[in-house]
Amino acid sequence: MSKGDTTRTVMWEESLRDSLDCFLGREACNESPQEEKDGKKFVKAGSYIANNYKKIVTSDDFCKLRESASFDTTIARVNHSHIELGNFLGGGAFSNVFEIKTSLTDDIDPDKCVVKVLRKSVSTRIRLFASCAIGLLQEGSILASLQHPNILGVQAFSEVGPSGFATGRNDACFIVLDKLDQMLTTRLEIWKIFQLKKVSLFNLQRKTKNREFLGDRLEAAQQLACAVAYLHERSIAHRDIKPGNIGFDYNGVLKLFDFDVSRIVPQEEYEGQRFKLTKTGTKRYMSPECGLGKPYNLKTDVYSFAIILHQILFLEEPFYDLCMDEIKKLVMQGGRRPKIPRSWPKGIKSLLKNSWCEDVSERLDMRTVDGILQQEINKLRRPSGKKTLVGVRTAPVPNALTV
Repeated sequence: MSKGDTTRTVMWEESLRDSLDCFLGREACNESPQEEKDGKKFVKAGSYIANNYKKIVTSDDFCKLRESASFDTTIARVNHSHIELGNFLGGGAFSNVFEIKTSLTDDIDPDKCVVKVLRKSVSTRIRLFASCAIGLLQEGSILASLQHPNILGVQAFSEVGPSGFATGRNDACFIVLDKLDQMLTTRLEIWKIFQLKKVSLFNLQRKTKNREFLGDRLEAAQQLACAVAYLHERSIAHRDIKPGNIGFDYNGVLKLFDFDVSRIVPQEEYEGQRFKLTKTGTKRYMSPECGLGKPYNLKTDVYSFAIILHQILFLEEPFYDLCMDEIKKLVMQGGRRPKIPRSWPKGIKSLLKNSWCEDVSERLDMRTVDGILQQEINKLRRPSGKKTLVGVRTAPVPNALTV
């Protein structure tokens, strides 16, 4: 990404009549032969995107997901002309997130929402463009069917539908998401700085401040476990759980986000059944079975969670001394896992070992993980019975940071 792309203000073109015309950006008579040829490719790609997206949202698994929702899943539809984009906030390999400078609709609060669109660079490769577009549309549909305090909410979709991508514009469709205050990646750095001296992490004689500091981290991990357990109960595999996809809102509540590679896993015909799914995610946090292209199931997320839990407690990036090729050889094939200090309690050590074990059938399920973490949190309560964990903010929190 060029330097100029990092902070910019974008005004989407106004569209009050034909929503597609606003994305063309040029008159057909001015197109060169190559532009006309590319235009036809995008029209074909747009049809492919729309058809495949329709198959996804009308599938039995997706219909069951929507039917399981005990709330109104209707999401507001807004036009491009109703939103003026603000500064670039961040993004991943295939998408970007922008703040909202102004909104002309009451459905969107500029101070509490952000806009996610595909990166402009993906539109230079038709197949990648189509794949990413379907991913963005599916992410919005999945989020619209979820309601959990630790999962980022979706507030609106673009009025244009999947057919908008026929123009080849990366911002043809967009989703409006809740705004975050801070990323877990930043919080980890703050926690690391805040840990002024090396002490036994689980020493019962530590000072109250150290107990509260540990409690903050365990509580964050427990909130993440609760979110993933909620997803798994709805047969959804996130498939890319990592610090970069986890944040905190302005009340300090953890939020899991970035569902563009998430999938609804087929109903198991027998316990422990695995499925041939796409190899996707971030290698440092990816389960061995997924990274090696083997069949896997929902427990691929359990492995990723365990790696993040260790990072939250140890405050070091997992396998920081290994390159990507070494991670494949030593971790995925060789079974290496992060070091667990002897001073850590049996409950935490057992949880980690039984969550990142190579044998998928032996891994804990996320609801069990959630329960174990809650037990560990309860152990950190003061002898008087008063909670020391809820609402505690021991480490300094910087100004607004977003997705």
